[in-house]
Amino acid sequence: MPHALAFIAAAAVFAVGCAHAQTPADDAKPPVVKPASPTPTVESTPLGKAPTVDAPAEVAPPAPTKPAAPTPAPLAAPCPDDDEGCRVDRLGAVGFGPVRQGLRPAAAVELFGEPAKRETPWEEGATGEWVSTWDWPARGVSVTFSAPTEGGAQAARDITVRAPFAGKTERGIGIGSTLADVRAAYRDSIAPGGSDTRLVAGSVYGGAFFTFAGGKVSEIFVGAGAE
Repeated sequence: MPHALAFIAAAAVFAVGCAHAQTPADDAKPPVVKPASPTPTVESTPLGKAPTVDAPAEVAPPAPTKPAAPTPAPLAAPCPDDDEGCRVDRLGAVGFGPVRQGLRPAAAVELFGEPAKRETPWEEGATGEWVSTWDWPARGVSVTFSAPTEGGAQAARDITVRAPFAGKTERGIGIGSTLADVRAAYRDSIAPGGSDTRLVAGSVYGGAFFTFAGGKVSEIFVGAGAE
């Protein structure tokens, strides 16, 4: 009997120990499991094709800047009325681009074609030169060529232009320019004694003669108006 009781007590102790071994501790907590970081998605590119890359936005080139127009040199004060040489020096050569004194007949034909009228060269008594005037009325141009001897090489001596000639002098004066334009452009070389219908720049022995109609230039003569 004592042996049976001892056996029963031992069995009870064993059962209680097993129960404690299978029950977790009151203060035990389940382990915290962190969620895995998301794996970045990589778009696959088909074999043989390069990935598409957006082209950079085009930037318009800067607009070209025009160089500033040169400022013309100021004109000198008018010459004294009795100083003709001063006015001639101030005036300088006058022409209309390639149409100027010294122009050869062949060059004139290249510019204007064959003249409507061409004089046979004749000897000018006042100068002894052999002269011939060629006219292009449809172009508004008349040129007197001269040579020092009969049969010599001729060159333009006197030039007259009228409408519809569109060329301008080195100072920007042409057919249709106003009287005020001419006075301003040639104020350093205008000869005394001019009027509202005619002005001379330089000298009557060599200069530019401006004729006006209605306050505007109707004719320009370059050359000698007197011998």
